[in-house]
Amino acid sequence: MPSLRCCTQNLYLFTLLILMLFQNGCVKDDSVTEPPVILTNISYDDAFERGSFVRIQVDIEDDQAGIIEEVRIFIDSREVSVACDFPCYYDWASKDEKIGMHLVRLSSTDSRGTSYSDEYSIRLYDVNKQACPGAETVTDWDGNSYHTIQIGEQCWMKENLKAIHYADGTPLVHGSVAVDTRYDTSTRYYFVYKDDTSYIETYGLLYIWKAAVKGYSSELDLNPSQIQGVCPDGWHLLSDSEWKELEMYLGMLPEEAADRDWRGTIEGGMLKEEGTSHWAYPNIGASNESGFSALPAGDRSILGHYEFLGERASFWTSTNHIAVNNTHNPAYRRLDNEESRTWRYQGFHDYITYCRSVRCVKNE
Repeated sequence: MPSLRCCTQNLYLFTLLILMLFQNGCVKDDSVTEPPVILTNISYDDAFERGSFVRIQVDIEDDQAGIIEEVRIFIDSREVSVACDFPCYYDWASKDEKIGMHLVRLSSTDSRGTSYSDEYSIRLYDVNKQACPGAETVTDWDGNSYHTIQIGEQCWMKENLKAIHYADGTPLVHGSVAVDTRYDTSTRYYFVYKDDTSYIETYGLLYIWKAAVKGYSSELDLNPSQIQGVCPDGWHLLSDSEWKELEMYLGMLPEEAADRDWRGTIEGGMLKEEGTSHWAYPNIGASNESGFSALPAGDRSILGHYEFLGERASFWTSTNHIAVNNTHNPAYRRLDNEESRTWRYQGFHDYITYCRSVRCVKNE
C-alpha cells in the first residue's frame, strides 16, 4: 500500500504537469502576426456634409503575405460591407444619418486569424440649417419674434427668450430692485444683464428658475416636459431628457449624456455661434453645425453679480431634482468659450436663485 508521502508527491507532480500544459496552451505564438487593416483616406475626426457619399477605403498591411479571405467595415457597430479583394472601398450614403459623431471600425481575416483596427471617429454636419416646417418664426405675448431651427425631431427657438409676460398675460417681476435673491425662491424675477437694455436684443433676458417654470415644481423628467413655463403658447421649457435627446442627436453617447459636469466631445461647439463677434477668444470648437446659434449671455449670481458675458451660455431645464433635505436642485446646461463639450449639472439649493437664459421647444 503506497504511503501518504508518496501519494502527496504524485499529486504535486500531476498538478504541476496540468499547470504547465495549461500555461503552454495559453501562451500566444508571437511568430504569428495577424493581418492589420488600415483606413487609407480618412483621418481621425474628419468632417463630411450629411447627404454626401462618404468613401471608406481600406488597405491591408501584411508583412507575412497571408491570403486575405475577407474585409469587413463597421459603422457605429453596424456591419455595412464585406469584401474579398483589396484595396477595397465602401460608399456610405449619409443622407438619413444623424449629424454629429460616428465611429468606423475595420476587420480583416486570413488563414492566421482576424484582426480589428482602432475606431476612427468621423463627423457629419448639416449645412442646410432649416427653419421648422410651418413654423419659421414664433411670437411671444409681448410681441417679440423669434426665428426657429429644426434639429432632429425637435423644433427650437434660435434666439434666447425676451418675454416679460407669461402667455396668459401675467407679468413677471422686474428684478432691478432685487439684490440678494438667495432666500427668495418664489418671486418670479427676470433680469436685464447689468440693467443695460442694449443687451436684450442680442442676448435676451435672464430668468430665475421659478419664473422659467412659472412656479411649477416636479421631479418628473418627461420627454416632452409638458411644462410651458414662460414659453409662448404651443411651446414649452425643455426637460433634462429633452436636452439629452439634442446632445445624443449631435453624437454624444448615451452613457456620456447620463453623466454630469463636462460631457461628450464636440457637441457644445456644434451649438455655439462661430467666431468671436460675441464669444470671447478662443471659442474652442465653435462650428454651429446644428444651427442652434448659442450666444454667451452670461448669468446673474445669487448675490446680484452679473458674470461671464461673452464667456458662458447657460440654459434652464424644467427638471427639478428634490434632494433629501427637500431642497430644489434644477438641472441646467452650460457652454463655455474655452470648451467644446457641454456641461450638465443638478445644482445645489442656492442655484435655484441664479438667473439663466431660456430656450423653448415647440410642442409635438
